[in-house]
Amino acid sequence: MNGEYKMTSFDFLHIDAEINGSKIVGKAGGVLGKMLQPYVDQFFEKINSLKVIAKVNGMQVYNLYNPPFPSQAGMRFLERKLRMMLSKMAFPVTANLAITHKCQCQCIHCSADPFIDPAKKELTVEEIKTVVDGVLDLGASLVIYVGGEPLLREELFELIQYVDKTKSISMIFTNGLLLTEENVRKLAKAGLFSLNISIDSSEPELHNEFRAVPGCYQKAFEGAERCRKAGILTGISTYATSESIKAGNVEKLLKIAQEQGFSEVTIFDCIPSGRFLKDTSKILTTEDRKQLIAITRKYHEMNHPMGINCMSIINSPRGGRLLRRSVAILHDGIRRY
Repeated sequence: MNGEYKMTSFDFLHIDAEINGSKIVGKAGGVLGKMLQPYVDQFFEKINSLKVIAKVNGMQVYNLYNPPFPSQAGMRFLERKLRMMLSKMAFPVTANLAITHKCQCQCIHCSADPFIDPAKKELTVEEIKTVVDGVLDLGASLVIYVGGEPLLREELFELIQYVDKTKSISMIFTNGLLLTEENVRKLAKAGLFSLNISIDSSEPELHNEFRAVPGCYQKAFEGAERCRKAGILTGISTYATSESIKAGNVEKLLKIAQEQGFSEVTIFDCIPSGRFLKDTSKILTTEDRKQLIAITRKYHEMNHPMGINCMSIINSPRGGRLLRRSVAILHDGIRRY
């Protein structure tokens, strides 16, 4: 048609990858493919040096915070890294979305407690979906729904389903109390990739005391088992104190996680938060961190698939600076980085 303008589209970059034996190999194509191939090779060389903690639909999982490889979402993760390198700009890999402040537990160490204001309205489902669209447009490949307790928000299943699985995986952090047969079935149907259950101690009595909910420990582990049977990968989220390291409770929890079949354990450093905001006595010393890192490496290097994320390593000068590539949205819409 006269006067019609048709814009020419260019294939600037695409990456094709496959598993060859136990290794992932990839080839960059498009206008920038030849120039970026060395960086693609370096990326897969690093990936192939990591421990495979699980396999999903024939693809390899290296940790619960990144998509499986070589999935579409996984390739998008790599493309984001290349885009950051070319543009010299940072784009978030993870979005932490607090969808509710409500929770059944009354944890003495709750980090969300200072932000709870019943007078403030929670974001609507449509507002949360708008946020999800935005973080996916920025390149995020992991959307984490947190709380409070995210399972107390009845629209959680809808929000998990809304995440475009070709772009990102979804995860929740939960206390495990609502991981019933029905809820687990709904989570799996919605496409939840993984969840982290918060466990405060290897000792059931201490965990229940910290959470102020009798039976919380047992219900959490029972719920995790239901999730694994439904095909949802499970992790434990915990924290280390000087006392728990010295008493052997951190190591005991790692043993329990291995025996139970968890794919991963994330160990956060104990920092002043919640009702203990002004109590600095729990902060790990340099010696505590050395012990924690040694325990982490011992278990990570075992001939066992379970992986470990130790924040004492990740947040150190030699770590991955995870927090600089994350954005968090509170239940009332306030942003935290």
